[in-house]
Amino acid sequence: MRSLCVVAATLIMAFAVPVACAEDRVRLLSTIVTHNDVVNCAELLPADAPSMLRELSAAISIGRAPAPGKTAQLTRANVEKILRGRGDFGEFLEIPIAISITRWARSVTPQDVVAPLAEMLRTNGHTGAETILANQISLSSNISVGEEQPSLRITQIEPSPNGQTRLRIWTPLEPQLPPFWATLDLPFEDVMRNPTAEPRHSAMQTAPGAPATSTKMTIGPKSETRADVRAVSTRPGASPLARVKAGSSVLLVLRGKNMSLSVNAVSLDSAEEGQPVRVRAISSGRIITGTVTGPATVLLEY
Repeated sequence: MRSLCVVAATLIMAFAVPVACAEDRVRLLSTIVTHNDVVNCAELLPADAPSMLRELSAAISIGRAPAPGKTAQLTRANVEKILRGRGDFGEFLEIPIAISITRWARSVTPQDVVAPLAEMLRTNGHTGAETILANQISLSSNISVGEEQPSLRITQIEPSPNGQTRLRIWTPLEPQLPPFWATLDLPFEDVMRNPTAEPRHSAMQTAPGAPATSTKMTIGPKSETRADVRAVSTRPGASPLARVKAGSSVLLVLRGKNMSLSVNAVSLDSAEEGQPVRVRAISSGRIITGTVTGPATVLLEY
């Protein structure tokens, strides 16, 4: 009888303190609206989720959000694959069969175009900026953007055959959202009248095959070249074979006896595989010393 009681007590203890009881799991939302370019796991949590779970989830990227106004579906298998390798983190979550992610959006209005057009004209020394009104601008199509205050730039101004002025408009979502056109109900000559200074960021040129009077104005932003993207500075003294470089983003794996958790961090040193390295956890700001175990991966066992 005594041994039976011991066995019963052992079973009770075993099931009373699991890693995460089913009833204690946090169920992820099945529908969300995001304002961000990249969705993180914290956005999938309900409002009453524990703060610690939310902090850790913020470091887990789910992937790029759909285009503004669009909706994407995420399956349970997708989420489980993302959480795989995060130790026991997934044990704290109940994942729906499907998750619908919609990117918040609003339509660009003529009023949104007024300010960047005026700024461009002033920058290039023209005085037509102050007289332009929103009711003089019409858009070629309905354009959706994912920001409350979209960052628009006028990259080209040219006369149209009907005596109006055409505006080419760039957004930060390019190439996901290609540049679009708007029409200004003013003659090109009136828009570009009375230059007060030499244009600083523009190139006046004649459209190919057009008469000399058909002039257009093209300005930045310049397209980023592959060389610009790949150009990185190497910290003096860093080994060319370093698996982790100072200032680079790394995955910090915290491994204990019965759990493993991964968080995003920034390396404070350069080190090769097997060497110690200091990193700063992004979520908490704590500085931790671990061991480089692979490319952009640092392990701390405790």
